[in-house]
Amino acid sequence: MAGGIVERVARGEMFFGIASTEPSGGSDVAGIKTRAERDGDSYRVYGEKILISGVREALETLDYGGWLLLARTGGEGHRGLSAFAFTGKWGGRLADGLEYSILDTIGRHGISTGILRLDGVEVPGSRLVGGEGRGFYVAMEGFPLARILVAAANIGAAKWALERAVEWSRERRLFGGRPIASFQGVSFSIAEAFAELEAARLLVYRAAWTADRYVRGEASREELNLYSASAKLKAVDTAFSIFQATMKIIGGISFTKEVDVHRGLLGTLSYLVGAEGAQNIMKYIIARDLIGREYVKL
Repeated sequence: MAGGIVERVARGEMFFGIASTEPSGGSDVAGIKTRAERDGDSYRVYGEKILISGVREALETLDYGGWLLLARTGGEGHRGLSAFAFTGKWGGRLADGLEYSILDTIGRHGISTGILRLDGVEVPGSRLVGGEGRGFYVAMEGFPLARILVAAANIGAAKWALERAVEWSRERRLFGGRPIASFQGVSFSIAEAFAELEAARLLVYRAAWTADRYVRGEASREELNLYSASAKLKAVDTAFSIFQATMKIIGGISFTKEVDVHRGLLGTLSYLVGAEGAQNIMKYIIARDLIGREYVKL
């Protein structure tokens, strides 16, 4: 990637994410409306991106920040899209024509989420990634890998929640001093959560293994899509379910900020409703690549 972006990210000097989602929709990448118009050796970008991760980190916290930005350089459909290594901030200076705002999300506060508004922002032609008209394919290379990372993060969060449930079930005592773990309503819930978590973990491992095989040319794109979408679907559903079970085990105090389990519930909820693709989109991808594109169409 041009301009020292990778090196700065590796040194922790720069945040670099992806900016594809627009107000009109997130999963319909081929329907992106943001446009990039040729201006000599550069492009002028016009449009709006929403639900973009790292806006505060990229444009306020650090002196360098940007995104892999998808914009339309050609006609309608996926072949008209191009990808740019867009730098919204460089050396402490915000790009001319760029405005942004931070969204007040209900969870996942470890990283900000915001809106980018681009009104003729200049992007050098050297920041074009993969050539004009290749943006959709560049994005499709990254999305399956991002879904595996998201799935793995949800496995880690769910493991933490399950550990809290086990700890609470041992220490909390009721009805004459009995640990609540002695009640099947609690212990069986923990047992089921463990089994679901291990199943989801193995599916994430399978997806990561498939990604390695894909890079080596030993697995097809359809196989990668199938397992990465399956891992995201299963891991996120499982994590959200385990956080719910843990809060039920802890009881009413879990509904307060005195107990921090709610943070995990709201964080996993962000992936349930949309981040890296909504769950129904994962089901569509699985069905499409399992049954066949000629049978399952949008």
